[in-house]
Amino acid sequence: MIEYFNDLSKKEILKFKAFVNSPYLNPNKQVVKLFNYLRSRYPNIKDSDLDKSVVFKNLFPDKSYNDESIRKLISDFNKVFESFLIQTEFKTDIQQSNILLLRSLRKRGIKKRFELILNDTTKLQKKQFSRDEKFYANQVNLEHEYYLYNFEKFKFTYAKCLQNKSENIDLNFIFQKLHVFNEMLNNQKSVGKTVLFNKTFFEDILIYVENNTKIIKTSHPNLYIIYLQIMMFTHLKKEYMDELKTYLMLNEKKFSRSDNSVLPYYYNYLVSFCLQKINKGETGYRKDLFSLYEKMISKDLFLIDNVINDYDFTSAVNNILALNKPEWVESFIEKYKKFIEPAFAKDAYNLAKAKIYFYRKDFEKIFPYLNSIVYKNPNYYFNSKFLLVRVYIETGNIREAKYIIENLKQYIREKNILTDEQITIIKTFNKYAIDLIKIIQSNDKDKKGLTAIFRKELDNEKNFVPNKAWFYSMTEAKTKS
Repeated sequence: MIEYFNDLSKKEILKFKAFVNSPYLNPNKQVVKLFNYLRSRYPNIKDSDLDKSVVFKNLFPDKSYNDESIRKLISDFNKVFESFLIQTEFKTDIQQSNILLLRSLRKRGIKKRFELILNDTTKLQKKQFSRDEKFYANQVNLEHEYYLYNFEKFKFTYAKCLQNKSENIDLNFIFQKLHVFNEMLNNQKSVGKTVLFNKTFFEDILIYVENNTKIIKTSHPNLYIIYLQIMMFTHLKKEYMDELKTYLMLNEKKFSRSDNSVLPYYYNYLVSFCLQKINKGETGYRKDLFSLYEKMISKDLFLIDNVINDYDFTSAVNNILALNKPEWVESFIEKYKKFIEPAFAKDAYNLAKAKIYFYRKDFEKIFPYLNSIVYKNPNYYFNSKFLLVRVYIETGNIREAKYIIENLKQYIREKNILTDEQITIIKTFNKYAIDLIKIIQSNDKDKKGLTAIFRKELDNEKNFVPNKAWFYSMTEAKTKS
């Protein structure tokens, strides 16, 4: 844990200082010394600063190095650090803290204070617009504490709190099941048809939400949104996208006041829908996608947990370049490159830069970026190869273009990790690349007819065609030449 000290914000450092210096929370004074040593080098702590011998020498300059004692001190520091992180996370849920306090007050018979905290906590729950699993769990526990506090009274009267408790248990179950269904569907899509989950209660829950849409839409916004996401995903109908977009627009400020952290996820649902439609050949959704990106950037909603995954980064580059907005794409690349998940950051950035230079027809600058890519997943491999094929066709190196197309065919045969969608994308690109080469190599007499057939096939193609606009532009160029 010691190596993550640099990752703390300045505010967190101050809170950690107070935590470490509390004898109740940290009885070990040596841990305070280690904290002060790290703080003196924050935020530029180097690996060499964390070397055990260096740390020991700075903390105990008059003593001989003792490996066992420094290991124990670092271990003790890590435990205090972890306790601080737990405490920090715990404090984010005031309601949970209040409910634990209610439990303690009830057990100790401190009635007046119990009733005051109960009243305040109930008011806070009612004001909460964003209602997720934590909300429902807190409500269940709140009703439970109320029931136990009034146990003697409820021996002789109707305990409505038990009905409330039951309903919130149901809502929590439904909310969490919808979320896990969504995760299952996404996993099935990314891994392929071989993954089959047993989605118990899937149809029953969807029917329940449909039958109770009015109250759920009004009083349980998070549940309604995850329901719309599943309907978008499974039916791919624009009506669900429009409904979710409108619902978010009407309630965005309420979420911002209640729980701003969920909004990036919800806008990402809309982005994912647009990408699915685009990948099925409905490229008109790129305009919807760009509109979403603009809003997400302006509202600081692009990052989830301060990270953008490489797929979302690459999708933004590909689709907005296809709208002929290179300046926007370049600005996006430089702004968000530092937030790409580390495992794919360099590859995503290098491929993005290569695509920018291709767009500008600056072909010589493409190769250093492509040569720096390590193919950690299939998307990087075939997208890099698509780009190379286009470069070689543009520069008249047809032999190399054909060679790479053959490599892509071989890749499909050898790689059993490819999804059906990925295989279709590669095959579709290869088909049109081969047909384009035939047009280029045809005589003037046949060129016009072949081009007409080619463009008609592009017009009628149901599958997603990577770089479709480029194929159109190349047939225009070759017809005129």
